[in-house]
Amino acid sequence: MGYGTHDGRYLKGYVDGIYVDIMNEKGELVTKTAQYQISPIPDLPMDLDNVVNRDGQQLQTVGHHWPLDGPLSKEVRDNMERQGVCPSCHQEIPEGRFVYRIISKMGDALGMIPATDAEHQKMVGKAMFIAANLQIFGPLVGIVVVLLFVVVVRRKKAP
Repeated sequence: MGYGTHDGRYLKGYVDGIYVDIMNEKGELVTKTAQYQISPIPDLPMDLDNVVNRDGQQLQTVGHHWPLDGPLSKEVRDNMERQGVCPSCHQEIPEGRFVYRIISKMGDALGMIPATDAEHQKMVGKAMFIAANLQIFGPLVGIVVVLLFVVVVRRKKAP
């Protein structure tokens, strides 16, 4: 969304101006006839696509031609900016495999759907911990159970 700076400059590069022309792999212009797509705007206090800052302070005015025009609410912005959300999981949830549909419905019914990024990260952390332990120790437990079963069966057969 263009929040923050990089090397003291805004992410979108408005302070330096923006070229749209042939560039090499380092992002350097190859042609000598390149013209600005967006001329430099010195001391621009934000990127042009920033309507509000992270604290919700409005930075610029947006159109009000439609009833719902205006900056997005903090709740909507927070949901859009969630970090750590993994598409490899969410491509299956909640419309994917049967087990994910059940987990999603149960989580919703029990009020366990995370509302914040921190809650989501905590839930994913627990799930990863359980999955890692099952993957590592599951086969070991399985082998121990099989060995115990074999020992018990042999003892019962022995007169």
